[in-house]
Amino acid sequence: MPEADQKVAQFINLDSPEGKPAMVCERALYFYEQGLMVAVRVASRPEAERLDDLMWTFKDSCLIPHALAAEAGEPVLEAVLIYCEGEEPGEADVLIHAAGGEPDEVLTRFPRVLDFAEVYDDELREAGRRRFAACREASYRMRYVK
Repeated sequence: MPEADQKVAQFINLDSPEGKPAMVCERALYFYEQGLMVAVRVASRPEAERLDDLMWTFKDSCLIPHALAAEAGEPVLEAVLIYCEGEEPGEADVLIHAAGGEPDEVLTRFPRVLDFAEVYDDELREAGRRRFAACREASYRMRYVK
């Protein structure tokens, strides 16, 4: 178990894009059940809306209290907020980075990062490698999960 002040980045290997939305929901639920606040970053508003819908329905036996960040009130009461790329993520214990793309300063602002190594596409794989390197350079303890 990492020390409280140690930053951790976990990259999950994805062989196809189909399982990514469910994996995001499962990981958000996992962190929520640990009592952590979660920021989920996706690439676009339509993707955020699809993920919002999926979080209501992906498991019959549980509920993930969540909201689209653009629609969340103040103070934020939801444990999971879904952000589109370009929106400013607030404070959270964990960033689930599902947006892909190039690394930026948002990626390394959180104590814990969960990202995806999308190995099914050359361009996505290379961008994932650059995000992995950015986290390593920012002194994250790195973990790669097949």
